[in-house]
Amino acid sequence: MIGQAGLKPDSQALDVAAGTGEPGLIAAAKVSEGSVTITDLSENMLTVAREKAAAAGLENVRT
Repeated sequence: MIGQAGLKPDSQALDVAAGTGEPGLIAAAKVSEGSVTITDLSENMLTVAREKAAAAGLENVRT
């Protein structure tokens, strides 16, 4: 799915109902000059997504 999205290094992406961050974190790794916004109804899931982004060194992820 990510490969089909046509993401470029400066793309902006939105991951709705992201759970713990996949595939948004994969997208964030591909858009090094852009950003990815991850949303989910569960704050606990977003906490895990933020932790995973930090562990991967992804500074372009927003929740």
